[in-house]
Amino acid sequence: MGTPASSPVIVLRRLFDEVWNGGDMDVADSIFVDAAQAKAFITGFRACFPDIVHIVEETVTESDRVVICWRAQGTHQKAWSGFASTHRVVAFTGITMAVVHDGKIQQHKTEWGKASLLEQLR
Repeated sequence: MGTPASSPVIVLRRLFDEVWNGGDMDVADSIFVDAAQAKAFITGFRACFPDIVHIVEETVTESDRVVICWRAQGTHQKAWSGFASTHRVVAFTGITMAVVHDGKIQQHKTEWGKASLLEQLR
């Protein structure tokens, strides 16, 4: 599994704490095998919800696999998904599953409450 800093749980926590919450895309480069798609999504989302904060609520690990249940909250400050800025504070939840080898996210999938978020913007 490698050093503690490269453990799957630590890597996923860095995704939420440093990349999502802190906006540090250099960290994304260091924790993803291929960060391009994740960086594009996170950068675009953070531009529209610049104060977004993700809070990790539960973590489950098995070997190189990690599942994190999280909740997020932020203010809609720029047009997103066809909705002009509403300046509403929105909240939603999600689950991120990842496979981490040698301190790098090899595969990941996130299921999140996009429908809930869209409803809050209506």
